[in-house]
Order: sequence, then C-alpha cells, then structure tokens
Amino acid sequence: MTIKAEKCLIYTGDSPVKARVNIVLDDMFIIKGVKIIDGKQGMFIAMPDYYNRTHGVFRDVCHPMNNDCRIAMQEAALAAYDDALAQLEGEGEGE
Repeated sequence: MTIKAEKCLIYTGDSPVKARVNIVLDDMFIIKGVKIIDGKQGMFIAMPDYYNRTHGVFRDVCHPMNNDCRIAMQEAALAAYDDALAQLEGEGEGE
C-alpha cells in the first residue's frame, strides 16, 4: 500500500496541534484533517474525530487497523510536516 500525506496546513501559536494533513492511500482513498500533535513523548498523529453526544466522548471517524499502518501513516504525515516547515522557512529567508 502506498501512503502519501499532502496539503499540510501549519498552525502557529502555543497549541499542541501543529498541523493538519490529508493522507492518501493507494491514490484511491483520502483521509482529510489528520492532526499532527506535539505531545509529551514527541510528535504523533490523531485521526479526524467527532463528538458523540450520547456518550459524551470523542470518537475517531476512521483509524488504522494495525500498528504497522499507523507507523507508515505517521511517518508520511511527519515528513510532509517537515517539508512544509522547510518551505515556510525558505520563504521567510527571501524577505
């Protein structure tokens, strides 16, 4: 399976959410709004979610079926994040 991350939207400020990316699986399925979060143990991804009013909790809209898939998705998302940061820094140097 090919996993790509695209359209990385960087957030500024003190929030632990640093960016959102779209993850594309095999050029056939897209997961929009995957969050990149800076946690206590480092950067990780969080799937898009919704609030379940009945139970008062947030639930993922979708999620990887195994850890290998999660790792591959996270690596793609963090690489896209690093590329977007580098591009922003490159644009800032031209001023």
